[in-house]
Amino acid sequence: MTCGEAEALLVDAGDGRLDLPATTRLSVHIEGCAGCRARAGLWRQLVPGLRALAPETPDAMRVRRMQIEIERELEPAPRRATARLGGWRRARWPAALALAGAAALLLFWGRRPVGPVAPPAAPPAFATVLQIQGALTSGAGALAANAGLSAGTRLTLARGGHAELALERGARVRVAGPARLLLGGTPRAVALRLEEGTLDAEVAHRAAGETFAVLTPDLRVEVRGTRFTVGIGGAGGPGGSGEPGTASWVRVDEGRVEVRLSDGRLRAVAAGETLSSSTLAAPSSEATSAPGSVLGSSEQDP
Repeated sequence: MTCGEAEALLVDAGDGRLDLPATTRLSVHIEGCAGCRARAGLWRQLVPGLRALAPETPDAMRVRRMQIEIERELEPAPRRATARLGGWRRARWPAALALAGAAALLLFWGRRPVGPVAPPAAPPAFATVLQIQGALTSGAGALAANAGLSAGTRLTLARGGHAELALERGARVRVAGPARLLLGGTPRAVALRLEEGTLDAEVAHRAAGETFAVLTPDLRVEVRGTRFTVGIGGAGGPGGSGEPGTASWVRVDEGRVEVRLSDGRLRAVAAGETLSSSTLAAPSSEATSAPGSVLGSSEQDP
């Protein structure tokens, strides 16, 4: 056996595929040839490692995919291009429809409310009706106890009627009819416009920057925290004549109020005092500032 023949059999010998005569002849040659003996030792080391690196046998699915891909590559180029274009055209519309459906579904779920939709919270009432005697109406019709009133509501109270309202910040007003009252301002800056009748107010202390005012056609009564009554004409006025009139008046029961007249003059009215716009318009020498009297303009000029 020559060295070339021996080298050709080394791999088969390492795998154990040689028959007995070939194995014997190869062994005799290797024992007498140092070069082939070295190569045989090298192959005995390399062959097991090379066999371990061999890829796994593909399964049936992989074999079929490889066959299809090989068949495509072996097809003529024009036929392959036409087949691919036709397949793309066939797949284009289903894919487009699927994409449009997914976009519509996402849009629907994005706009769909999650869980029950709570109704929008109603703004807090500017005032609440506590008690009514007689007929109390607004632009929306007759009112009942516990009715919430918003700013801008105009109230009308029938003759002989009484109504009590609660405002925020611990303020209460009682109106005696016949009366017309416009609820104005904000919870921090209340402005009640009395157009007719009598209004009795009890105002808790107001914080800095907060105001509570009652306006008549010729007076603006502003307080921080006190009890007072404002009226227009009527028997409750300071004159006590019982005849209706148009002059406005304010009587302070507790605390102190500031009154601004229509001409811009300011008056301070303390507890037990009463101020009338008619008396200020026509000063009297008999006017006095004693408790319970009507203040004249000569007593309180700034």
